[in-house]
Amino acid sequence: IPPSNIVLYGRSLGSGPSSYLAAKSAREGNSVAGLILHSPFLSVYRVVVDCGVTLVGDMFPNLNHLPNIRCPVLIIHGTKDEVVPFWHGQ
Repeated sequence: IPPSNIVLYGRSLGSGPSSYLAAKSAREGNSVAGLILHSPFLSVYRVVVDCGVTLVGDMFPNLNHLPNIRCPVLIIHGTKDEVVPFWHGQ
């Protein structure tokens, strides 16, 4: 299946691998068709500590992948999420 026929979906922790794959496919010149992020976070560490920078060892620095994503992105995030703060999805 060509990447242009794939829409990635990531919910919460799954937003990390989905964002990574969307950015990777775009860098390789074969962007996926779309990306749906449900309750995404900026980075794993920033959910716990709002440090303002990407820390060494952060497995899912979604914020760093966003500039490389070249497909339409839909973000779904509830305002009363008690795990991932709403502002991570803004």
